[in-house]
Amino acid sequence: MEAVVKTLQTSATTNWTQIKVASISDLHLGCPANPAEFMIKGYDHMLSFDFLKGINLLFIVGDVFDRGLPVNHRDVPFIVSWIRRLLARCARADVDVIVIEGTPSHDRLQSHLFVAINDAAEPEDRCRLRYVREVSIEYLENWDLHILVIPDEKNTSDEITYRQVLDMMEARALEKVDFALVHGFFEFQVPVGRHSRFHDSESYRKLVRYLTFVGHDHEFRREGNIIIQGSPDRQRHGMETPKGFVHAVVNRDGNFNATFQVNEHAMDFKTIEVDEDVDRANAQVMYTCDSLRPHSHVRIAARRGHPVLAAIDTYQSKYPFLHFSKKVLDEDEVDTSTVVEIEDESDYVPFTIDSSNIKTIIMERLGITLNNDEEREYFDELMGSVM
Repeated sequence: MEAVVKTLQTSATTNWTQIKVASISDLHLGCPANPAEFMIKGYDHMLSFDFLKGINLLFIVGDVFDRGLPVNHRDVPFIVSWIRRLLARCARADVDVIVIEGTPSHDRLQSHLFVAINDAAEPEDRCRLRYVREVSIEYLENWDLHILVIPDEKNTSDEITYRQVLDMMEARALEKVDFALVHGFFEFQVPVGRHSRFHDSESYRKLVRYLTFVGHDHEFRREGNIIIQGSPDRQRHGMETPKGFVHAVVNRDGNFNATFQVNEHAMDFKTIEVDEDVDRANAQVMYTCDSLRPHSHVRIAARRGHPVLAAIDTYQSKYPFLHFSKKVLDEDEVDTSTVVEIEDESDYVPFTIDSSNIKTIIMERLGITLNNDEEREYFDELMGSVM
C-alpha cells in the first residue's frame, strides 16, 4: 500500500484558479540539544489556526523525527499533543495534509503517529490526511491534483527511482504531475564529491507542472520552481541562519509567489570566535550572552590555551539558563560561525533490505560460512522462524 489515506467530505472545488500551500520539513523532533517542548512552541505559532485558515494544502516533507524515540522519552508527550492539535486545526480549517517519510535513520516510520492520532480523533477534528512511505503519485480528488511523492532512500539508486516515477506516470497516462514532494538532494545542492546520492533537477522539472518542495537540506533555497524550505528550527551548532517554512500561492496558469516564513521562536545556537585579548574576549562572550533567551546554546571558539576556554564554568554560573560548550581552533581555522557541521555521508551508499537479500546480509555481517546442506537447512529454518 503506497499511502495511508483518510478521505472526508470537503467544500473545495476542482475548478480552482488559485491554491495556497504551506510546506515544512526536517522538524527533527526528539533531537538531543533542542527538546520538543521548546521546538513545538515555534511550530504552534507558525502553523496556528489563523494561518491554516488561509491555506488549502499542508505538506510535511519528511524528517518529522530526529531519531527513534522510546515511549518513555521526555519528548513523546509533547510530540503527540502537538500532532493532535495540528491535525484538529487542519480539520477545522479544511486543509488537506500530506506527510511523507523522510530519512530512515531519522523518521523510522514513526510518522504513522499522524494516522493513529487522526483516526482516534472526534469526527470534527479528523482531517483529510495522507501518510506516504513509498514512491507514489497521490491524487487529491477534491482538487484534481496529482502529487508525486519521493521519500528518502527508497531504492538503491536515484536513477532507479526516476525510472519508477516514469513508469507510474505512464501507467496513469500523465505527462506532468502538479506538485512533487521530495526528501533528498538535487545535484545543485551537493558539493562535488560530497554525496553519492542526488536527483537530477532538469529531469524532474520536465515532470512537474507547478512546484517541487524538497526536504533533507536544512537551508532555505529556491531554484526556479524547486523550493528547499529548510528546517523550521535549529538542532545544533553551525545552524545560525533563519529557520522557518514556505508559504506559496499558486495560480492555475503556473504563476506563483513563494515566501519564506521565519520562525521567530527558533532556538539560538551561537558560536563566538573570541578575540586574542582576554578582556575583549570576555566582553564578547558577555555581550552575546546578555542578548540570548533562556535555553540558548553558546559555543566559545578560541585557540588552544586561550584563558577564556578555561572560564566556561564561570560563564555557566553567571548564565545558568544557557548551555555552554567550546571549540578549539587550529591556527589556520577561521570564522567557525560559518562552518556547517554535517555528517559525512560521502562514502555511504544506502540499500534496501528485503526478503531476497536479508540472509546474505546477515551471513556477511556475522562472518557465517555454510559448509554443507545440513548447515544450510538449519540456517534457513532459523531465518524462517524470525521472518
